[in-house]
Amino acid sequence: MSAAPPPLEDRPQDPIAAWSALSAAGELGDLDWVDARVSADLPRFSRTAEGFHHIPYGKYLPPSLLEAAADAQARGEPTLLEGLQLVFARAEWWIEARRLLWAPDSPAPRVLEALVEAHGVGDELHQGDPARLQRLAAELPGWFPRRGEGRAAADLLRRALRDPPRERLLSGADAEDGLRDEVFACRSAGWWAARGPSARLSLRIQAGWLRFQPPAGPPVALRAEDALVAWTPGRPHHRGLARLLPVWSCRRVTVLRDAPPVSSSPGSAR
Repeated sequence: MSAAPPPLEDRPQDPIAAWSALSAAGELGDLDWVDARVSADLPRFSRTAEGFHHIPYGKYLPPSLLEAAADAQARGEPTLLEGLQLVFARAEWWIEARRLLWAPDSPAPRVLEALVEAHGVGDELHQGDPARLQRLAAELPGWFPRRGEGRAAADLLRRALRDPPRERLLSGADAEDGLRDEVFACRSAGWWAARGPSARLSLRIQAGWLRFQPPAGPPVALRAEDALVAWTPGRPHHRGLARLLPVWSCRRVTVLRDAPPVSSSPGSAR
């Protein structure tokens, strides 16, 4: 059995990544995180026991001025050099962390709203939540090429929003079985014709629902834009799933034979 990993705070971490994480968490409101010691030797953009140090401005001063400023700081007296380091600290770290601005570990997750919304994920899903925005930014490269697929939408809801749909999207062999239990819905004549004009409907009531798919023979087939949803009566449909599917997609509902008994009227499926 492998040893447990060390606590997060004990692991070595890139200073830029550490600063970005604290900034994203809103923990850098004041300037007490700045290591404003007067020195010419502190490493650039480093994390020290005193905080985060950006550029050692003292390196660019004559030695006599640097020594006088260090002595004054040691006596607890404020100096212009210390003030400059405090004033420019946030700007310096923002410039140094600019490569992360549009990344999942962005120091300002709210700027990711424009990124995820440009990919089709609206504010009703991300809700302006920094953690959701960061997870969405991480998942977009894998999800976007598959956008429009029901399984891809369900995966995004589960992994990025931590809000998985209660209903199941059926495909493959599961869809073939689930089609037999599809619930009848009023459609236009063109809709029926596009899905198999030769299919013979078999209207019947089973488990309190009006079914129409023939028990045997060719069913009313699924087209590429159709999403077959296995719904459990009494549970609301997940609105986020509808938001991520294309506007032209057709949601077809099936209530499987092993679903719990109907506890509410069929109108609750809306």
